Amino acid sequence: MRRWRSTGGPRFARHLWARDQYFQAITEWRAIRDQRPKDLDARLSLARAFVKAGDLDAAVQEYQAVLQLDPGNKAVAGELLAAQRARR
Repeated sequence: MRRWRSTGGPRFARHLWARDQYFQAITEWRAIRDQRPKDLDARLSLARAFVKAGDLDAAVQEYQAVLQLDPGNKAVAGELLAAQRARR
């Protein structure tokens, strides 16, 4: 199995997402999040990629991190609730 290496950034991560390459997009979004932990777009995109990849526990953690940074975001709160319900 070939190992995926992060090479891009947000633009590349979105490119992967658009091609349904969620696991590779997760690698990119994680690298961005690790470099910029307060980047809401990176964290939200990572959460959504986790949902698409079926890792709902990781998605919930990222949604919660987004809400800590942006507590009034009702859309993200809704996505968090949906991920929590799907996890059960």
